[in-house]
Amino acid sequence: MAVLNELFVSVKFIKLCAWDERWINRAERAREKELKWIGRERWNTIWLGFLWTAAPILVSVVSFAVFVVIEGRELTISIAFTVIYLVSPYTSLHKLMTTLVHRTLQSAPTVSRRVHCISNSNSNVVHQTFERSP
Repeated sequence: MAVLNELFVSVKFIKLCAWDERWINRAERAREKELKWIGRERWNTIWLGFLWTAAPILVSVVSFAVFVVIEGRELTISIAFTVIYLVSPYTSLHKLMTTLVHRTLQSAPTVSRRVHCISNSNSNVVHQTFERSP
């Protein structure tokens, strides 16, 4: 986006110096890089969605398998429904964790860009205030 903003601001200068081809290539490289990151974000969303959807099912299956295999007891309907009832309050916590992880992953690039910008800022910058003369 920064490349496009710079391009729009200085389009007259670019035309004057005949740098059209160079700027087109620069914008295309930035676009390819951005599309690659968008693709990664989509795949992460798909895999995290699958993982968070399948996690409660896998936890239930593993819990019941451990109960049957290790305890050596028979899994009856009353035991299964009691366990499901006792585990169901954790579903809302699971959904909250899903949202938290997803938002953290989405905000990580923005935070890293801001930290980079702040850490590389020039400490000798002079801030001017413009006042109206009387």
